[in-house]
Amino acid sequence: SKVPKDSTLLRCGFEKIINTAKMIGEGLPSLRWFMISVIFTESATSALVAIATTYMSQYLEMSSGEIGGIFLVVLLAGIPGSKIGERIGLEVDPITSAKLCLLMFLLTTGAAGMVLSGPERKHFTIIFAFLWGLELNWLTPMHSTIYITIMPRGQESELMGMYLFCGQVLVWLPPLLFTLLNEMGFPMSLGLISLNLFFCTGLFFLYLVGDYNQARANAMGIDNEEEGFEITPYSQDTTMIMLPMAPPLLVETSASSLSMNSSPLIRKIITVPSF
Repeated sequence: SKVPKDSTLLRCGFEKIINTAKMIGEGLPSLRWFMISVIFTESATSALVAIATTYMSQYLEMSSGEIGGIFLVVLLAGIPGSKIGERIGLEVDPITSAKLCLLMFLLTTGAAGMVLSGPERKHFTIIFAFLWGLELNWLTPMHSTIYITIMPRGQESELMGMYLFCGQVLVWLPPLLFTLLNEMGFPMSLGLISLNLFFCTGLFFLYLVGDYNQARANAMGIDNEEEGFEITPYSQDTTMIMLPMAPPLLVETSASSLSMNSSPLIRKIITVPSF
């Protein structure tokens, strides 16, 4: 498409983003609530590394070697974490899997703030490091899977940019809250627990997303209850869209062809043929 003579490329870009945001806000409520959920959840997960590092060095008085070992545990725990998320996502659906992960984040972070109350209890850190590693590598693939499967087709690049923006726009707030609580004289453990405010808010908006099958149908301009076709429930085997007077069409797409390919749940993308 060409830029109008009375406009500029920059202006057209901003207008397109505004129009897309209006389209999501008015016509795709599931995608809207999910993007808001990502804003709060990703801000907490991104800040967790920085806050945990400060907590371990200043509050638990751990050495640099001990902190390095803890982060190695986090990285290794990500391997089973991604498999757990995949299995639950296949058995139920990705949204339910993400909800369970956020519940685990709430429990783990709250327990860490209460158990890791001083240097004499720093040996428990490895347990929470393993749990955080599981959860971090469980949630990230679920988020990308949900977003890719409930966003409308034809604007993938623009919408992926919005998704990355949602993941970064609020990352400054959890560290700021942690610092303010610390400067006001509250225990640093309370600052760690304050991350649960963001996890809890993200979980609340994730519940507003609603049914996963309906969210995918909305992204394709389909009403599940519209007469003439049916979307079969999500399952680990396959999902098909039954069109009137036409055979079902299932398009197989490798995960590597997608911009976010961290989960095998996105290997099957369902499309509707245009007539």
